[in-house]
Amino acid sequence: MSKKMSRAPVYLGMAQVRFNRLLALDNYAPAIQEALRKLGYPDFRKVMAQTFSLNLAGSIEGGQAVPATAVAQYVFSNMEKTLGFILLQDSLTYMATEYDVFETFSQRLLEGLRIIDSTVGGLSYTDRVGVRYLDAVFPDTGDELSHYLNPSVFGLVEKISGELTHSFFETRSQLKNATIVSRVIVQPGPVGIPPDLQPLLLELPERFKNLNGLHAILDNDCFTESRMKYDSAKLKSELFMLHDEIEKIFKLTVTSHALEKWK
Repeated sequence: MSKKMSRAPVYLGMAQVRFNRLLALDNYAPAIQEALRKLGYPDFRKVMAQTFSLNLAGSIEGGQAVPATAVAQYVFSNMEKTLGFILLQDSLTYMATEYDVFETFSQRLLEGLRIIDSTVGGLSYTDRVGVRYLDAVFPDTGDELSHYLNPSVFGLVEKISGELTHSFFETRSQLKNATIVSRVIVQPGPVGIPPDLQPLLLELPERFKNLNGLHAILDNDCFTESRMKYDSAKLKSELFMLHDEIEKIFKLTVTSHALEKWK
């Protein structure tokens, strides 16, 4: 069992499994909602997200953007809205703003998948598995942000004149069948949410809400894309592999001083 940091900087943990499309999801939703309610997720919302794409070929001949399409997202969360599932026709995402340890976190995702698998009469396959973490690194009083980050990701912060708007550092790599994307954003102000995750459907932890100042957001994402027959045991193994790769990146990004502060 992993050891939980007493002052862990993580403010959002996510894990997602994409599976075969369920066109009859509306019919299954009531049974899924009841099962998740009993599991500790009584808060339910159906959110219609708008998506659109550009018809680039048509635009050359005077065409216009394809009309926005409404996509249903079923959101199941606990009473405090700090833990929850987002269910689409082809994926289940588990999110936590009050993060515990990965053993607990991954088990909750697998429990949610078990409910869906049972309700729909069996999922056929999965074709993408991903794990992503957002960490907010704020220095303690008397410390500098540079004390917490590896110099290689700190860029020219504190080295060039003028008022900092932001600094962005990204590394993308391929490991066997896994893709790893590591981003470090240094900026002033309160804790933010990346554009692709807005609006955040959960509540931020209280300990992060009032923080304001120069800080770094560590955004680490690791995923695999390969189709395989639905198998919960293999999914569990895949999730832990992805988590372990992110943990390595996290420890390379921060300093021993930071780890000592958070332990």
